[in-house]
Amino acid sequence: MHPGALDGIKALEICSFVAGPYCGKLLADMGADVIKVEAPNGGDVARSRTPFFNEIPGQDSSLLFIYLNNNKRGITLDITSNKGREILHRLLGQVDLVIEDMPLAQAEAAGMDPASLREEFPSLVCTSITPFGRSGPYKDYKAYYLNNYHSGGDGWMLPGGRLADRLYPDREPIKIGGYIGEYQVGLGAALASVAAILSRTMDGEGRHVDVSAQEILINLNAADFCQWPDRGYMEDRRHRHLYQYIGGLYKCKDGYWEMLLPAQRQWEGLLRVMGDPEWAKEEKYADHDSRISRRFEIDDLVEEWAMDHTRDEIYHWLQAEGCAAGPVYTMEEMLADPQMEHRGFFTDMAHPVIGNYRAPGSPGLFSETPSVNRNPAPQLGQHNMDVYGGLLGYGPGQIVRLKQTGVI
Repeated sequence: MHPGALDGIKALEICSFVAGPYCGKLLADMGADVIKVEAPNGGDVARSRTPFFNEIPGQDSSLLFIYLNNNKRGITLDITSNKGREILHRLLGQVDLVIEDMPLAQAEAAGMDPASLREEFPSLVCTSITPFGRSGPYKDYKAYYLNNYHSGGDGWMLPGGRLADRLYPDREPIKIGGYIGEYQVGLGAALASVAAILSRTMDGEGRHVDVSAQEILINLNAADFCQWPDRGYMEDRRHRHLYQYIGGLYKCKDGYWEMLLPAQRQWEGLLRVMGDPEWAKEEKYADHDSRISRRFEIDDLVEEWAMDHTRDEIYHWLQAEGCAAGPVYTMEEMLADPQMEHRGFFTDMAHPVIGNYRAPGSPGLFSETPSVNRNPAPQLGQHNMDVYGGLLGYGPGQIVRLKQTGVI
């Protein structure tokens, strides 16, 4: 097996839910040896989150947890106990990077604050992922995903899209579906961590990477944020992007498709695909601003035409005209997609609880150091003997006593 791009890098992940574990997953997919630390009494909160395999809740059947923790080794450790903190610091001496998402007070109690780590482990890279960062008036605030997401401003823009605007024009702000914001935070943290590790190779000095979820999420809408201080204009869901252009989500013969037409040449391309309909020659559709003011009329006319055609027909016709358009596929269709098959994006895996399953791969193909799914997400404490015995040199009797006393 080829080594990964980060082969030889050891990381300790003391995180739960999505953002921190996704950061660790990206590094593990690229070959880093990521050791996930979980509390002995229940572990990562993601273990209790849906969806569950066959809809049966279980400590090792959360598909969310399984996805986020492929390729990691898993141990249990009570870092709130004195013995647990002693072991934690022994582990920190064995790794290049630690990723943690603890509240500041808990990090300080565990000796995980930047000053303490720098003094004890001068070459260690520490990535802290918190709602608002390790400094400032909000540094001690706790936040859940809903708080985090709205702190970045994206909720102000939602619900968006053509159908949502018609159905819920005055609805209160909402968050986007799933955990997209958390994944974005994890991605940003992984990028910063790799940069810090690379920087360390130049001078041997450790770094503290202070990741604020709010700041990463604000960057999702950086251009919109700039409009207020620069132009005195407040973007909102009714005028955001899609409401400056013709486009959106449409029904068709076999499902849904979407398009976005910011340019006049693309509008003309759409009309050619539609057979140059007579209605488009009316004066009220002659220029961009007029079309935007009548976009609902145009949407209805486009959808009426689309209902006689398939997603793929529309996609290929519009792409040939240089229009931004594409089909909307189901999960089942994506799993069978020939492009995904050609690139080997989905990998067959075997898990001791849920059995065989297909796992998404790493977002990027490395020519010399390909990313691979080496092993499934660990069961709670699965690698205690491996890590405590192999890495730290504890004997079997010592590990048993640590288990009996609740330290691991």
